[in-house]
Amino acid sequence: MGEKQDGAPEIRIGQARVRDKQRACQICRGGTIIRHGVHYCPAPVCAQVRSLHSRRGNSRVSLFAVVPPPSPSVGLLETCLEVDDLPRSLDFYTRFFGFPVLVNEGHFCALDVAGRSILLIFCRGHQHGGQMSCGRIPPHGGTGTSHIGFSTSEADLPAWESRLAEWNIPVESKFTWPTGGTSVFFRDPDGHLLEFLTPHVWPTY
Repeated sequence: MGEKQDGAPEIRIGQARVRDKQRACQICRGGTIIRHGVHYCPAPVCAQVRSLHSRRGNSRVSLFAVVPPPSPSVGLLETCLEVDDLPRSLDFYTRFFGFPVLVNEGHFCALDVAGRSILLIFCRGHQHGGQMSCGRIPPHGGTGTSHIGFSTSEADLPAWESRLAEWNIPVESKFTWPTGGTSVFFRDPDGHLLEFLTPHVWPTY
């Protein structure tokens, strides 16, 4: 491992050798903090740094980054709401949104959201969970109002706004984010805050 003639430190990240500290931090996706001649990169990958040392006299820095293994697959499947009147909520979500009913047990129901996720609606005050023939669901539940955001395309947003007007549902807020996406906020019959979001609201959407 040689030195650059101008005395700039050589940084080793894995198998990559980089003599420019700014370029090194671009590789590990973070910034640089210089402390006692050692270049610390506070990037996510650097949380797994195995060794970091500086040898006096030549400002040499060595980084041996251990990249963490990929996480097992995961996704958000179920979202829950607590309501006072289950038939009223079932009517709203099936007729306004058109969500098909997967399960209706009287004290709770499960609705299919675009074939990608499940909306669970529970009667407020009813004990959720219990013993089933196939196993036990631990008790759970909540109080107060919640928030759910529904994705939609920019082209379909006007149709949803027209449906809100037809149902006499007030729009509490509407604005465009700096990133370009638009949010429209409104309430369901139990006061839960619902939202339509078009692409570019979040970095991943």
